[in-house]
Amino acid sequence: MIPTLSSLIATITPANALSNILQIANGLGLSTTSWGPFGVVMTMLETMAQVVSQQSVDVSLIAQGGYVTTAAAMTDSNGNPITTWLDLVAGEMFNVTRQQAVAASGLVAISNTSTTPRGPFAVGTVHIQHPRTGATYSNSVAGEQMYGSAIAGTPFYSTMHFAADAAYTGSAGNMVAGVMPVLTTPYPGCSCVALGTHGSSSALVGTDAATNDAVLAACQAKLGAIAPNGAPGALVSVATTPAIVAAYGTVSAIITRARKSLNTSNGAVYLYIANANGPALSSDAAIVQLAEQALAVPTGMSLTVQPALTQLILVQAYIYCDGTPNNFATLAANAVEAYFASLPIGGTNLVVTGVVPISGILAAIQNALTSSVTGINLGSPLVNVTMSSPYVVPVLDPASFFVVTQVPVPT
Repeated sequence: MIPTLSSLIATITPANALSNILQIANGLGLSTTSWGPFGVVMTMLETMAQVVSQQSVDVSLIAQGGYVTTAAAMTDSNGNPITTWLDLVAGEMFNVTRQQAVAASGLVAISNTSTTPRGPFAVGTVHIQHPRTGATYSNSVAGEQMYGSAIAGTPFYSTMHFAADAAYTGSAGNMVAGVMPVLTTPYPGCSCVALGTHGSSSALVGTDAATNDAVLAACQAKLGAIAPNGAPGALVSVATTPAIVAAYGTVSAIITRARKSLNTSNGAVYLYIANANGPALSSDAAIVQLAEQALAVPTGMSLTVQPALTQLILVQAYIYCDGTPNNFATLAANAVEAYFASLPIGGTNLVVTGVVPISGILAAIQNALTSSVTGINLGSPLVNVTMSSPYVVPVLDPASFFVVTQVPVPT
């Protein structure tokens, strides 16, 4: 039986450390029973006990940090994940680097109904804002401009590249199709139009920094990647390693999830891929296909890379708080979207795979809001959602809603 790290190394409480010190002192002939509780000697020994206890914690952390599975589970005194030890082990032992947060970016179309052109602009001089979340963005390509209209009052549409500002790096800067950004750098006659129209990007999608669980999964997949003959982990490792994929083309958003499928009737292998916003685009699948064929597909394997399937999940949440809501509905929606993005293709519920658990949805909402929340009820879903296929990713249904009600403070 393989021992656990916790069975080999246990931390020492200050009380236990002090008891051990007093036993040693007594064995050396010191009279430990006659000391007063606030005496100099007793205070010094209590100080030593605190130091010994803290050193035992440090030793435990160092030991945990040396193994990829325990490093991935490490947390600080506030319960926040410790990332540094896992980053060290992942880099040194698996040649895996944590994917850092990537800002949402893309083209935004701007209407100019005046005959006066604006620009060209230097980088960072034009600003827009998400009308609901408040996320801000700046133009990211020098030399672009808002062209004037040939006929006053008739809009002329120009596109400019924008990227989320540093405070909104990752999924916090996401903007979906249909949202009309606000042009906060004012120019007469100029305004943004809805995403997905007049040449703008269909969505601005950012990627959060990889969690410890994601880094651990990448390390474990890397073990498969070094096996001969294109082991299953090799396909997943190539697809979800941004530096490798980037050598074969530019994807619309980083691939964060992949799952292999074998057709036992003809031996064909399929690799389904998704990003943080849901299924990857077909153009992204074509790029990943090139990388897989070059690096991971052995002779004789027929591999097809294609986007994961989509399963819309309707979430209807009723949130009660005894303080000011402070945009709770938006925060809750963003939290559920981020939770769905963290799930592997096919869904999971720890022991039971193939579902999206309602406990995870509730926990995501609760963790995103403040302590003033007194209750959360789900109108939908009422039970764990079973995935329709092993190759789907959960996506928040646009018809979802989050109702926030402020209740009286208990007296």
